[in-house]
Parts: sequence; structure tokens; C-alpha cells
Amino acid sequence: MIFVDESIHSELDLICVSFVYSPDDPGSEIDRVLKHAGLEPGLDEYKSGVQMSGKPHLHALRESIGDIALGCQFAVYVAPLSELSSLQTSVVKIALEIIQANALPTPQHLFIDEGMVGGYSADATRLIVHHGCDSKQVLGVQLADYIAYHCALLLKTHLTGNVKTIKLDGTPHPLAGEEVALDWMVRTDMRRSFFHEPRDFESIEGDDFFFKVSGYGFFSSSNLNPAVQDAAQHTFQEVYLGCVW
Repeated sequence: MIFVDESIHSELDLICVSFVYSPDDPGSEIDRVLKHAGLEPGLDEYKSGVQMSGKPHLHALRESIGDIALGCQFAVYVAPLSELSSLQTSVVKIALEIIQANALPTPQHLFIDEGMVGGYSADATRLIVHHGCDSKQVLGVQLADYIAYHCALLLKTHLTGNVKTIKLDGTPHPLAGEEVALDWMVRTDMRRSFFHEPRDFESIEGDDFFFKVSGYGFFSSSNLNPAVQDAAQHTFQEVYLGCVW
């Protein structure tokens, strides 16, 4: 099953759409971490954009949702705001490309967050589309919310040059006690979960651990303005899967 959500950034004329693939329904895991955070599944949900300052239970929930999301595989599609009126059309098209490129079993079930519009057609032997999904009921969409938000963070950082830093305190980490760029930490956490080209790790010589993501886990609209297109390519076209410590 594939869960879809978007992160819209009007000031930069871009939409980051995430596609999170899980072979099994992650709903029970999400249900568990929501309850652990003191929330009620079906009424409450994880939302990346919610103010979390001074709310440690939401910080903990974000980490738990992230752990579940990063245990899945995902792809990102970057589009301009002009595609909002037909975004669902693009989502179904890209989902079919993801299935083919990554040899996913068919038929796949595609769960699209509510609010996306646009016509679509899909061969039901390959893709069964569930549109207008309420993320409080279809819990896997909350994972797509997490991934869309963090993919947008990576892209926005490259576009604007505004780098946020965090100090790694109170955590067993090789960089504990240091100020670290937030986007670097996010990319380091996410990198192994992007769909990417298949390669034989055992045959790699030296440090050639850059894997192609374009066409597998990264897609973009031909209608993007050149600056956003270049930034998206730079941010998502490949991923390094070697050791970083």
C-alpha cells in the first residue's frame, strides 16, 4: 500500500508530494504511538505543522512517527502551485511510475489524503485508488505527512540558504554536544529509505556508494520554474548510502 500527502509552500511556488510504501498496513503501529503520546486515534493525529514547543509528548510522537516512516520506503514528487487544480492526476501517474520502476507487487492500493483534486484513470489490476482519505481514519497518511514535511525542509534549505542548526544534547550520538545543520541530520536519517536504483553492494569498489534516486524515488514536474527544478535535482537526484561517521 502507498500513502500520499503533500506539503505546500506558496512563497517558493512548490509542492512536495510524498509517496510512502509499506507492504503491510502500519495502522496498528501508528495507533500504538498515538496512544503512548496521550492522543486518541480516530480523533487525534500526528501533524508535522503543529506547534510543538513546550510539548514533550508531541516531540516524542514525532520521533516515533519518524521511526515508523523511515522503516518504510518512499518517493517524492516536486510540482509547482499551478498543479494544485490537477494534483490528483499527477499523483496517480507518478504512483504508477513508482510501481513500475521499483517492481512493486500489483495491484497496489493508493491512499490519497483529502483535499487533492483532479481527474485520474488507472488500471485496477495495477493500482486501486482511494481518494479523499481522512488521515485520522487512514493512519498511514500520517507517515506521508511526516515525509512530505521533511522532504520540503530539505528542498527549502537548498533554495533559500537558510540553514537551521540543532545542538545534539542528551543523546548517544557521534556528534553529541555539537551544533549540527538540521537539514544534514534529516537527510542522514532519511537517505536509506528513498527508493533508489538497484545495485549489488558487494560488487562496489572504493567509496562509490552514490545511488541514483531519479526515476525511482524522485520525480519532478516539467512545469517547475528553473530555480526550483535545479534545487530539486540537487537535493533528491541521488543519495549516498555509505558510512558517514
